[in-house]
Amino acid sequence: MRFLEIGAGTGSTTAIVLSVLHNQNVGGRLQEYVYIDTSPSFFEKARQRFATYSKMRYQAFNAEDDPAAQGFDEHSFDVVIADQVLHATSNLDNTLTNIRKLFKPGGQLV
Repeated sequence: MRFLEIGAGTGSTTAIVLSVLHNQNVGGRLQEYVYIDTSPSFFEKARQRFATYSKMRYQAFNAEDDPAAQGFDEHSFDVVIADQVLHATSNLDNTLTNIRKLFKPGGQLV
């Protein structure tokens, strides 16, 4: 399974999700967890905080811009997590269109 967390910021949601995945024995099926935010300034602390998770990747991303132009393949994520972030975009319809491009068939937005 591939997870993408939009607006990961300080990693509060990430910590909960990774703990649940581990406790539910889903960790073995986790191919990748992509931790994204518009500001790369969060990444160094996140790298330290989640150092024990080998399947983490950190990348700058703006949900208002085309994902392909930012290096993301379309239809590549099983789960997209966006906790307290989408409402802050300037054009929600455009943002949701961009995010939908990232879902695998049957993918889910949480």
